[in-house]
Amino acid sequence: MSSHSSSPTPQEGETHDGSSPSGIEALDSQSLRIPDNAVVTVTPNPCMDRTAAISTPLDRGGVNRITDVTDVPAGKGINVAMATYRADEPTVAIAPASVGDPFTSLVHKTGLSFVPTPADHPVRVNLTVAEPDGTTTKLNEPGNPLEQDHVDTLTRVISQVAQRASWIVLSGSLPPGLPTSWYADMVGAIRKSADGHDVKIAVDTSDKPLEELGARMLKDPAVAPDLLKPNGFEIGQILGLDGKNIEHEASQGNLKPATEAARLLVDHGVRYVLLTLGASGAVLATQQGTWYASPPPITPVSTVGAGDSSLAGFIIGIQSSGHSNGTSSATDSSVEKTALQYAVAYGSAATSLPGTTIPFPSQTQPESVTVMAGAEATALKGVS
Repeated sequence: MSSHSSSPTPQEGETHDGSSPSGIEALDSQSLRIPDNAVVTVTPNPCMDRTAAISTPLDRGGVNRITDVTDVPAGKGINVAMATYRADEPTVAIAPASVGDPFTSLVHKTGLSFVPTPADHPVRVNLTVAEPDGTTTKLNEPGNPLEQDHVDTLTRVISQVAQRASWIVLSGSLPPGLPTSWYADMVGAIRKSADGHDVKIAVDTSDKPLEELGARMLKDPAVAPDLLKPNGFEIGQILGLDGKNIEHEASQGNLKPATEAARLLVDHGVRYVLLTLGASGAVLATQQGTWYASPPPITPVSTVGAGDSSLAGFIIGIQSSGHSNGTSSATDSSVEKTALQYAVAYGSAATSLPGTTIPFPSQTQPESVTVMAGAEATALKGVS
């Protein structure tokens, strides 16, 4: 199904002719070249996000009239890549998809540098029903199996880029054919392939893959990624806590459960824990301390892609400081404050846009995001 709604006007460098972007060699070359200090995203289970807008609240069991339908190439890593690309960060997205898949064509049309690794089956379609008040209902396909030789190719390509990338973002659900330990395994494999290069690894997933990563990480901090971006429910999955209660307490102004949970992950080796709390904002925990950010006022339209945009915003904030490649003279605390501002600004902007619309920098307002350090948040939000 084709899009029936307009997309943001592409910024300079984006194309609509369906041609492949330059700068990426064929997969059978001996060395897959990427830009220095690129943000590389990996989406093992990509999807086509089909958003159907309705003009009235969803009537379960009744007839609902669709007013607009939009198809967008997505999957968590693709969403992150679109945001960093639109922020002019060198970006490469990797995902299993056949060259002739409509998904691949739509990604190429954005201008994003895309490396499709082999896949035998079409990319899945996820349906989102968007109500007028911003409430969304998701119907997600599980994805098709990824054959072992295609898993091997995907792993090889990721290993090839480890010595050039600034960030590698492992994101989303896993398709049948990948073990639930795959993300945990890839953290170690990437660091081994990097051979001393300072590539940072971010992970954003849920359910069994997240539980597996958490269990391994709690036993061995060496398995911990540099950046973990859970929401309240997901941090509960990692630590065996009541994630819904963490989110509820945050919505009531009590950030103590959220902050304590984030600190536990830092104690187990995670460099940055970005705990997103929806309309309540976000908590960032590092070895240097904790920060809380409240979002700017917005009118919510769709929460699809908001968490991915938050993750991208955090990386954009780090990259913009020059901190990722050692060129920044800024202190860690000022860099982290800026990164948290960008994270909440990007997540809020995505929430104010329809469907899976990834914001351009001009649509974000990091200067409108209030960040409080631990001591300030203690007095105002109940953080101990």
